[in-house]
Parts: sequence; structure tokens; C-alpha cells
Amino acid sequence: MALKLVQSSNSIEEKRPREKLKSYGVASLNDSELLSVFLGTGYKKLNVQQLSNHLLAEFGTRGLFQLQGLSNFQEATGLPFVKSCQLLAVGEYFRRLQRQDDASLKSSEQFFEYTRDDFKRSTFEQLRVTCVDAQRRVLFTGLIAQGSGNKLSVTLAAVLHHPIRLNAHAFYLAHNHPKGSLKPSKEDISFTLQIKKESKKFGLHFDDHLIVGKEEFFSFSLEGLI
Repeated sequence: MALKLVQSSNSIEEKRPREKLKSYGVASLNDSELLSVFLGTGYKKLNVQQLSNHLLAEFGTRGLFQLQGLSNFQEATGLPFVKSCQLLAVGEYFRRLQRQDDASLKSSEQFFEYTRDDFKRSTFEQLRVTCVDAQRRVLFTGLIAQGSGNKLSVTLAAVLHHPIRLNAHAFYLAHNHPKGSLKPSKEDISFTLQIKKESKKFGLHFDDHLIVGKEEFFSFSLEGLI
């Protein structure tokens, strides 16, 4: 097969990103064109392709999606609220996919390393669930409750929803103490024991509940509390 350079408005380089995707498939799009599809429209005096080129030239593909926090993202990029939300959501979605594909959790220590970054920017108490299959591969991880300060309330249905929905082999829970030590409260212990009891009714393995700090964690399982 011979390659030939052409100068034509019908060439692949001349097509707009969506037209190019339709004609040649999504793999034919370069990084800037993919970003153009995410954004949909331009901003101020830049059309969408110019805006995409500018963002990638300024931050690079990895750098753009490593920006964290809405206000920080808007300040760094100069983008308005909606477009900032779009790109932050895309970046977070693919981070979760990548992390789940690679993750296999076989110990409380591995679970801590897996989930610790989820709490780094939180100033409120959060409760997260992570579900695994029989090979210990992550099926799902996500936030199920957020409180005010050091107080958090959650229903049993919310805790068990994803493990039951996914027919998970086992699940982990993790929450943070943003303004206190990692020592569990009486309410933490009572909550954990209740979840252990109720999960057995559904044939679910409740592997551990962690209280997560920046560099350390408390494990209910390792401490013999479940």
C-alpha cells in the first residue's frame, strides 16, 4: 500500500472532530480533538478546537486532568463553571476506571493504600464503600454518606445497596475523622458490629471498616472488633 499526501478539504485532517469520529472512528481523534468533543463549544473568542489546543499547550493532557477542586480548576484554566465541571467529571471518571481495573484488595493495608486519597481533601466526615469479587478485584467504590463536621448518619439500605446490587463477594467500609484522632467512638463500634450482623443475613462478607487518616489508619478487623 502506498501512502500519498493530499491537499483536500475531504482529507481526515480537515474534518471537524465529530465528523472525523463518524467517518473514521474515535481512535482517529488526537488528544485535542477528543478534548473538543468533551467541551462541545468554545469560550470567549476561541472556537472549541482553539480552546482545546490552548488548554493542552498550557497544561498537557495529564496536567489538565490532575487539577483538583472546582475553584482551583476555574482559576487555573479561566474556564466558566459548566465547562470546568465537565472536565473535572471526565477526569474523575477515568481515574476511577483506571484504579478499579488495576486494584486487587487482599488485606486491610492494601485497602488503606487504595482508599486514602479519597479523603485527602475532605473537611467533613465521609463514609465510602468498596466492593470486591471472589478474586478480590474491585467492582465498585464510592461515597455513600457525608456528614457535617464529625457527625454522620447513614441507613442500612445505603450501606448494603451496592454490595447487594453487584452480588459482591465482599465489601469494605472506610470513613475519616477530619477533626479528631483515629480512635473509634462508641457509635463507630456499635455501627460496625451492626453492619457485620446485618451483612451476614445477605451472605455478604464484611471484610473491614477503616478509620482513615493522612498516614495512618485504624482497622476494626485487625483490632479484633469484627
